[in-house]
This record gives sequence, structure tokens and C-alpha cells, in this order.
Amino acid sequence: MDMDILEAEESFDVNLPSKHTYLGDLREIHATPYFAQGSLVSLPYVFVPDVVLMPNQHIPINVEPTDLDLSHLLKDVVDVEQSQSRPGFVCMAADIGYEVQQISQTHPYFLFGTVAAIVRVERRPNGGEADEDDAGHGIKMIVKGCQRCLMTEAVSQDGDAQQFRYGRFRILPDEIMESPLKVLTPPEWRNALLPNFCPAYLSRFSPALYGPFDVRDLVAEIKKEIITLQLVPAERCQDDTDFSYWLAASLPLPAHFRLQLLGACSTVHRLRSCLLMLRNFNRLDCAICKVGLALKEDGIAMTRAGLTSAYINPGGLTQEIFTVKKVSNVRVFGQATTQYTWFPGYAWRHLQCRGCHNHLGWRYDALDGHLTPKLFYGLRRGDVVPNIQPQEGLSPAQLKEFYEEHEHAMMPVYYREPKSN
Repeated sequence: MDMDILEAEESFDVNLPSKHTYLGDLREIHATPYFAQGSLVSLPYVFVPDVVLMPNQHIPINVEPTDLDLSHLLKDVVDVEQSQSRPGFVCMAADIGYEVQQISQTHPYFLFGTVAAIVRVERRPNGGEADEDDAGHGIKMIVKGCQRCLMTEAVSQDGDAQQFRYGRFRILPDEIMESPLKVLTPPEWRNALLPNFCPAYLSRFSPALYGPFDVRDLVAEIKKEIITLQLVPAERCQDDTDFSYWLAASLPLPAHFRLQLLGACSTVHRLRSCLLMLRNFNRLDCAICKVGLALKEDGIAMTRAGLTSAYINPGGLTQEIFTVKKVSNVRVFGQATTQYTWFPGYAWRHLQCRGCHNHLGWRYDALDGHLTPKLFYGLRRGDVVPNIQPQEGLSPAQLKEFYEEHEHAMMPVYYREPKSN
């Protein structure tokens, strides 16, 4: 009989990645900008490639001195408790330059962004001021999405002989879209605790017809679907709108789709699009050659945020990854290292697609034999796409019609700035 005492396995602490210890010492900031819904405000903005910041989402970014007037921004942050200033800037996923009018006609969803608040910032030796030594690497900070907005005009302003990018932004309201059944509900029923479908029986249509337009029914259906993905709603989800933003940030969707979800006209529109995607996709493919990489059920949550998380790489770029427990059609290369690891206790190596040799992300191996999971993979969000599989036996014409219908159905109706006369 083996009398050795076996040490118990230890699960990875999912709270560790959000601390971003690889960034060094970060100081807390307590400043949240807020602007009236529907108002037009002038704010500086930064371009974070392919990263769509959702309200209440936290991501790390590296801000270069050429992007923002860091000295004034950080001074405002430090002094915010003693003043009425509202330090903030807008994170944009698409680099639109100054072609706002042209883009509004061709790709209007590129103009959506999110007002960001600094919640933690890299400690500087000179007390927080940006200086000439910051050139080339900028200041690393953790920001929180506050309010979604739409750029209506790009302008430039001078700051110490440096041109910084500013824009005029419309602060978009958060609307749920009332259930169509509300007009059918007698006043004496509205405060009663009745099932959602009861008012539907006052209509000549089936109760099932109203479900896709009722926010409570949508949330209930989505919570059933995300069980397969092992997704658990974040603690920050205080209402259905927060839940819709968390879901849009968590699903493995391409940037152009997430931008449209950000700008969706209502919570119902956003939830309907996410539900259709959840019901139709079954695996993740390489975004370039479309070879299959991971199945829908292969996701594994390595952070409190869920399957998707964001980090800064050694080059200063923000990378969003989708964590899975197994992959196929990839090649692992490079020497395992713990330098700049995003997951303490794990060493990483590179992943490459076997089909097109595109860099897809990283493999993580536990350093301690008692740490679980033993290994997992982080797929770069911009390099994978959800695959929608039709039923077998369809003709080429039927396949084309299938994909066109599903792509159109999943795209949400998003906000448009009214045209001025």
C-alpha cells in the first residue's frame, strides 16, 4: 500500500489576472466622468485596435504621449476630488482619422466609442506627471467603460505644440425598449406579480410571438444558452442592460459585430442578436483560413470576467483573448517563459495556425504540478471567428441563402445620428 501523502490539487485563483501584476505598481484612481444622455461633448480619443470597450468593462491600455495630453489628463485625475472637472476620454476600436462624414456613409458603426475613466494608472517616479522619458512607451493604465457615444465630428486642438485628437461625441442613451405587451396590460395588472405571458392572452396572437421582444424572456433564454459556454454573469450586472453589455464583451465576436452591439438602439436589440449567435454557432475558426480551432463547449473561465479578458503585451498593445481548454489544427512553438505572464503560475508559448501559419495566441502550462488546470489556451480575439454550421445536404444556392439570412438576422439595429437639414 502506498503510504505517500499526496498533496491536494489547487485551482487557479481567477482573481489574479485582473490585478495585472505584470504591469508593476499601479495606483488607484477615483474619478468617473458622466455626461447627460443625448448631449454633445468634446473629448480627446484614443485608438485601441480591434478592442471594443463596453460600459462597465475594465481593460488595460497603453497611452502614448502622442495620443493624449497625459500631463493634463493625469493632473485632472489627481485633482478631481478637489474640483468639478470630469477627466475622461473616448476609446475607439476603429482608426477613423478625420474622415467622419465618409465613414458615416460606408461603415457608420466605426464611429461608436465608449467614454473611459481611469481606475488604475502606472506609478511614475516623478509623481504621476508625463515627461520626455515616456516617449516610446507611454503610460499603462486600467480603464473602465462608462458611457457609449457616437462621434459626429473630428477636430484637432493644440497642446504644447502637439496635435492631439479630439472629437465631438453624442452621448447615447441606454434604452430597454418596452415590451409590446405593455399596451395590452390593464392598469390593475401592471403592479401584480404575474407571469410574462399573461397579457399575451388578451391578444389574438400566440404568446410565443412576443417572447423575442420581451427583455425578461430574452435574458432567461440567454442564461440557458450560456451554460454550454460555461459563462456565469459577472457580479457587476445590476440590471438587464448591464447584462447585455457583459454578454457582448464576453462572446467571441469580431470587432465589427461588437461595435454594432455597442451602438444597438436598445437592450432588446442587443440581447436578440446575442441570442441568435449563441443558438447558431458551434465552433471557433481561424479568421483567415477558416480551419476549425475549438468547439463551443471548449471554453474555460480563467478570470472572474469569464472566457474573455484583456491584457497588455510587452510591445504596449492591448490584446483580448478567449480562453479554451483544448484546441486543434495549431502548432506550438517558442521557448516556454514566465516573463510578462498574464496568468501567474503559468508559462506561455506561442500558437500558430497549421492552415495559414497565422499567430493565434498562446498556450499556458502550469509550473506547479498541483495547479489546475494543467494547461489551457488563449486565442487572440481578433484572430478567431464563430462558425455557423448549416444542416447537411443543402445545395450551394441554399447554403448562400442560409448564411445571408443568418448574418442579416444577427446584426442589431444600431443608433444613427439624425441628418441635419
